[in-house]
Amino acid sequence: MTEITKPHDLFFKEVFSPAEVAEKFVFNFLPPNVTGHLKPNSFRLSKGSFVDERLKEHSSDLLYRVDFKDGKRTYVYLLFEHKSSPDLKVAYQLLRYLTRIWEHTTEGGKGPVHPIIPIVLYHGTKKWTVPPRFFRLISSSCRPSSGPLELQALSVRPVGLY
Repeated sequence: MTEITKPHDLFFKEVFSPAEVAEKFVFNFLPPNVTGHLKPNSFRLSKGSFVDERLKEHSSDLLYRVDFKDGKRTYVYLLFEHKSSPDLKVAYQLLRYLTRIWEHTTEGGKGPVHPIIPIVLYHGTKKWTVPPRFFRLISSSCRPSSGPLELQALSVRPVGLY
């Protein structure tokens, strides 16, 4: 008999790999201000995983390409975290995964950056208390007044050289 070494991973991927299942999940559990922009029947499972090798015992992921109603493309990233309590590190892990997805989907940074809707499926018994916005993890005394991840480009060239 073959031993199942990662039953949570196997269960997650078996349940959510069919695009129709993932689409129904998204349309049933995400708010209308998100799903209202997504085109029904456009979910397509993408190949690959973006989880760190050392975290694969505790995490599984699936990435779907989804069309917006206006014809543009987005991605829905499902991350199943095998954690028994909320963990702020999930936000940092997601930021790394999102960066990897953008590197993968933008042809090495040359194509357009598509929005990604990250979803963490948490199965712990305690209430999930991790802030939904990465920006909120930054200490309020240090938080910039501009938006999250807003680039501040300052020219260091002398004025006369333009």
